[in-house]
Amino acid sequence: MEFYSIAKGVLHFINTVFMLAGLGVFVLGALVKWYPDFLKSQLPEMLGSVGGPRFDLAAIFQDLATICLVIGAVLLAIGLTGFIGMCAKKQALLLLYAVVLTCIVLAESVVVIMMFVAEDQLISYVQNGMNTTIKDSFRGYNGGDAISIAWNFFQVQFSCCGVVNFRDFHNAPLWTATYVSDSATYSNIALPASCCHNATLFLNGTVHLTDINARNCFVISPGNSSYSEEVSSV
Repeated sequence: MEFYSIAKGVLHFINTVFMLAGLGVFVLGALVKWYPDFLKSQLPEMLGSVGGPRFDLAAIFQDLATICLVIGAVLLAIGLTGFIGMCAKKQALLLLYAVVLTCIVLAESVVVIMMFVAEDQLISYVQNGMNTTIKDSFRGYNGGDAISIAWNFFQVQFSCCGVVNFRDFHNAPLWTATYVSDSATYSNIALPASCCHNATLFLNGTVHLTDINARNCFVISPGNSSYSEEVSSV
């Protein structure tokens, strides 16, 4: 009887976590999708640091909002399935709930195993994916698309530059190598302004090594010396 009470309490806890997480993600998605101005008012400093003044927040976050709504709805459905099945003692719902939880645990186990067994392949896959976003979508510091803003935000917040180094951006055909500020327009810069850790820009192809974020964005750690050596050798 005591074991049953403990198991029931654990099940209640898991259901509550699923429902609260689902509700939170769903509400976030709804706010982003239908009230983008609310998000913009809550994050003025972040938005101001990652791009120029010309971007449509609603358009940028539409995909994110849809993903949040779907994930939130799924988590809510899982939590409600377990809650109703337990309270109403519906074996079919409890069986469905158990199958879903088992699939989630198995999926997580597969990911963990792959991280150890196929670490090199996983690293290569992630690096290639990051490079693809730069090559296909990056438009620079004033880019108004989600990929450009994400890269600029990441590089500013984590003081990093590129997947491996700043040369990754030399393969970005959509990047015009132009930075537009409130007072002037700078052309032919050597790398994105978000790669700089101060106000210095890299004009006319001149690279000031001391001003580059001396870490790559794939492995963000103070001890990332390989990137520092790469930059120093330019």
